[in-house]
Amino acid sequence: MNSQVFAISHTENMILARIDGTDTAYSEYIKTYIQKNFKFFIHLKESILVFPKSEDKTKRQFFMSCLLNNLNKTKQIKLSMDFNPDVPFFVEFANSKEGSLVPKVIVKCHKDSVFFRFSDETKRVVEFLRKSFFGMRVDVDYCQKVAKVKVANKEEYFALRKLLAKKIKFSDFLQVKFTYNEEELVRLNSYAKASKKRFSAEYFSDYPKESCFYELNSKYGDSFETIRQRYLELIKIYHPDRVYGKDEETQKRYTAKFRRVQSAFEEIKKMRQGLAS
Repeated sequence: MNSQVFAISHTENMILARIDGTDTAYSEYIKTYIQKNFKFFIHLKESILVFPKSEDKTKRQFFMSCLLNNLNKTKQIKLSMDFNPDVPFFVEFANSKEGSLVPKVIVKCHKDSVFFRFSDETKRVVEFLRKSFFGMRVDVDYCQKVAKVKVANKEEYFALRKLLAKKIKFSDFLQVKFTYNEEELVRLNSYAKASKKRFSAEYFSDYPKESCFYELNSKYGDSFETIRQRYLELIKIYHPDRVYGKDEETQKRYTAKFRRVQSAFEEIKKMRQGLAS
């Protein structure tokens, strides 16, 4: 008897399961089971993402155990796995057993914001996002492995669509895949069309002093060393020398971001020194 589950992997931030999408009966069974037993899930492109809820922890454990048993049907050496019930699980319906579970970036849209949730390779994907969205604010919570980008106009919406069409390939052995809900992107486009506000240095200057931490992808409770490391990463990414010779608009955006990062770090340094004195 063949297994309908091709692969299962468990990263720090997500459980990934790859299922035979050509087995229509089994695929429909999985979809129906999820709809009946779990409250918070979203349909993505050829996949389903289920978020953890305390009230369905037992059902989630049982469901993942069933998938693991299915995977082990044809294996001589059985796999064992301790599932963390406090992370989302991602079920992908595949047309072929070929390939493996590549790291995923789950894209969730809410009003004018886009949230990127990483299953793995957070730092490299974050740098990729920043390069793709240069001049736009990318807020990152490294603890939760989530990045947030506001899409304020049509141009930024097109930049997002262009990004999602790409396959991120860091090497021959490492690729990262975006997965998203098309209907959510359509709704996001309606917000982008209605909004005329553009991201600029003046826009960020309207933020309260807490924005110093946001500017460095940090939170007030982070240690100074953590904030310093993120500052060094951002300075490297947005140094004006990196875009030397490019168009004037790009150079202006990088320079503005570079200065905001420097100013934010100096402000936090003063703040922390004041608390220590």
